[in-house]
Amino acid sequence: MNYYEALNLLGVEEGFDEITLKNAYRQKAKQYHPDTTSIKDKSYVEEMMKKINLAYDTLVKQLKERNGKYS
Repeated sequence: MNYYEALNLLGVEEGFDEITLKNAYRQKAKQYHPDTTSIKDKSYVEEMMKKINLAYDTLVKQLKERNGKYS
């Protein structure tokens, strides 16, 4: 997943900070979590959770690079 796809999926804008990213991730994860969603198609929900997690990982990596934290 590229940077812009991740931004779009989580609904954050360029120049985001750590708090904004975490809040966006939590909101999307809560919306698509298999135990709490009202969406009946479980395979779709599982695929969305994978995409959400990948988007979050992509943006966390970008945030660390931008802030000089290479851990």
